[in-house]
Amino acid sequence: MDDRLQKIADCVIGGRFDEIKALVESALSDGVDPQTIVNDGLRSGMQVVGDKFKANEFFVPEVLTAARAMKAGMEVIKPHLAAGSTDSLGTVVIGTVQGDLHDIGKNLVAMMLEGAGFQVIDLGADASPEAFVDAARENNAELVAMSALLTTTMGKMAETIYALNSADLGRTVRTMIGGAPVTQTYANEIGADAYAPEAATAVDAAKELVGRTSRRRPDGPPCWPQRAFARRLEQERRERGKPVGARLTAAIESGQVERIRRSVIETLRVAKTRRAWAEEALAPALRALREGYERQKWWYPDLVRRETGLLEGMRFFEREIPSAEQEGGPIVVAAAMKGEVYGAGKDIVAKTLSLFELRVVDAGVHQMPEQIAQYVLNSDADAVCICLFAYMPSAVMLTGKIPALLARTPHKKTTKTVLAGYGASRQLAAELGFDGYAGDGAEAARVIEDLCGGGASQQDGGEGASA
Repeated sequence: MDDRLQKIADCVIGGRFDEIKALVESALSDGVDPQTIVNDGLRSGMQVVGDKFKANEFFVPEVLTAARAMKAGMEVIKPHLAAGSTDSLGTVVIGTVQGDLHDIGKNLVAMMLEGAGFQVIDLGADASPEAFVDAARENNAELVAMSALLTTTMGKMAETIYALNSADLGRTVRTMIGGAPVTQTYANEIGADAYAPEAATAVDAAKELVGRTSRRRPDGPPCWPQRAFARRLEQERRERGKPVGARLTAAIESGQVERIRRSVIETLRVAKTRRAWAEEALAPALRALREGYERQKWWYPDLVRRETGLLEGMRFFEREIPSAEQEGGPIVVAAAMKGEVYGAGKDIVAKTLSLFELRVVDAGVHQMPEQIAQYVLNSDADAVCICLFAYMPSAVMLTGKIPALLARTPHKKTTKTVLAGYGASRQLAAELGFDGYAGDGAEAARVIEDLCGGGASQQDGGEGASA
């Protein structure tokens, strides 16, 4: 290799972005071909960086400074490259999926892909499935790469793959996913072509997916998304004749986030009313979820995955068809005490209460008794549902203050108290002075309706509460 090209490569490896501009300008003035500088200088150096990163000899800071040096060299050389002369390995559309604002890992992958010779279209964070489809179509992309750091946003990866299939891009565009909560199993579930646990692996996977000798033609055999889509259609066909309750419970048993989310959406769409769906489908599913956890059939991470699927489906359906405001149902404050920071369980309880035609005031998590009492006063609530999912002594102690505090509160109603969640029990509810106990949101709705007089909002003296 020419000494000048080796020096350029060394600058990239060392992250010396302040020196690389002069070296590139000198090579250009000496008549070195611009494409040779890119291939044998800049990309050669970045290849060494990628190899060292994979071998744990380089870490994220070294990769970022190397990428910055390469970018500085490319800025100098770009005006000298003829339009379309860059020997690109392919076009990659990359982004963090909708609802997720974390982009450090995604940025690192984008830099390494660009350094390896790909043309990268970076959509940034919070990118919708439609944005991925539009960018892939407009730029004739060979690969769509998606990142997620939150378990609650993983479902958007499946939605994006489904959107690519629906837009007839599934045969020509490959998909790759990655991020802290993502696994190879999940990639297989949603039909992604590749899973990359780290940035260096992502580059190798991208090269393999868009390699010239292995690229599938549009009329070739179907790729993973098509096969997954075909499996999904077959699964839907088999489950279509089952009762909605059996379908959702079977999805819960599977533990597959995307299947649970999809089952929630599909069974809600065919239900006569939201309450009918809650009684026929959601209640049995919640009971199966609770019993599986209590019998140690699955552990906490398994529980979180199943609850994530439920929430994703319920949130998606709410965006599509907002629920109507209930007129005259009991007003319920749903909350979790200080020390309870896991919000998914409380969110499911709150949404379930709403499906049972109760008017829900969501007080959130990590609340003190005095804050909850203020929510009760401000909303003129008929009942309060305290969600206890982790049996923490501090949370239990604070929970025990609620009944007595509400009894002293200058409130024109007698506010009923219900203790719900996996960390609660009928015995604990009685010891703490609660009016009722519920194992899950559906049971909580029925208990609250019974305590409040069969669904009518009651005031002392028999008057109905104002909406």
